[in-house]
Amino acid sequence: MRNLRSLTVYTIVHMLVDFVCFYMLFSVFKLYAGVDLRELALGFLIYNALAFGLQPLFGYIYDKVCKLPIAAIGCLFITVAVWLSNSPWLMLALLGVGNACFHIGGGADSLVRANGRVSRSGIFVSSGALGVALGSVAGTNMWFGTALAGSMVPAALAGLSGIAVLILCPDHIKKDYHAKSLKTANKSSSSLLVIGLCTLAIVIRSFVGATIPTDWSKTTDMLILMLMPSIAAFVGKIVGGFLADAFGAKFVSIVSLLLSALLLCLFSDIPLLCTIGIILFNVPMSVTLCGIASKMPQRPGLSFGLSTLAILAGVIPTYIFTTGGSAWYSVVMAALIVAAAFCIRYAISDRKNKPSDKDTIQKDEFEKAETCELSSGENEAITL
Repeated sequence: MRNLRSLTVYTIVHMLVDFVCFYMLFSVFKLYAGVDLRELALGFLIYNALAFGLQPLFGYIYDKVCKLPIAAIGCLFITVAVWLSNSPWLMLALLGVGNACFHIGGGADSLVRANGRVSRSGIFVSSGALGVALGSVAGTNMWFGTALAGSMVPAALAGLSGIAVLILCPDHIKKDYHAKSLKTANKSSSSLLVIGLCTLAIVIRSFVGATIPTDWSKTTDMLILMLMPSIAAFVGKIVGGFLADAFGAKFVSIVSLLLSALLLCLFSDIPLLCTIGIILFNVPMSVTLCGIASKMPQRPGLSFGLSTLAILAGVIPTYIFTTGGSAWYSVVMAALIVAAAFCIRYAISDRKNKPSDKDTIQKDEFEKAETCELSSGENEAITL
């Protein structure tokens, strides 16, 4: 029951946190930047650099001293940021820091309580896509207005989110704080190889995902079409975790990526087929995250942070040069997706996490109890 409660709370709050952040970015900062596209792009780049780039550092610190409710602290930062909307750059910085804090708390929880399943991480990470999309639309259309009163709703959402995490998920001090039950990584591959390949796969997927040509969702006034790519990403991340547990992470990830390459490169102008392609493209998200965590079981916070740093690395090139618009880019996109599939081929195991694995998971839980009594400093099997 405790595991289900924390998953539900963190997943819902994840959506709300991203919603508030992007609402403020698109309503306040975008309005502040006005027609200066360079300043707007710089602001969004700085936000992403803080929100994604700080997570490895915060994750490393949280792994060392997991006594602070870092997710609730992140919500507090975001609440304060909302009330500082008259200082757009300061607001942006606090939003980024708060977002990074929350993601480490929720992400580490999804790995620590995984019980050998990839699906838990898939559920947690999925809701962010909806939050980003809804926040962007709401901010662009000023759903809550631009006056001080308009900040009350996002501030209330962020504040209540922090309170919910603090009250409903109070056990942030974990004696068994590690992800030892995860067995997603290929046993025959070294830790550095698995971490490197999973990271590279995330970088590739981040870049391709940011450049998928979905013009049909941008040239319409229909809200459902505008949100369709984000809904597809949401569905893909959730479904991917369950499919990986049932049929094997490596098999599911490779097949889904290869099929997505076909749909995204040949039928990106057809909304239905492109949407299916985006769903398939997002299936391996939780697999690569859990692959990294499998090789760093004592460092769930850092594991989650490395995956988000890889996402940032994939997005940064899109701020430097434009892509798409030619047949050659479709070929490049297909080649990159195939390359990501090859990375997963050598980094991920095909172990299934069905109910028949109950005994293995119970054994892992028993091993956790023993591991808790060891020194977390000198007895770690994996170090960076």
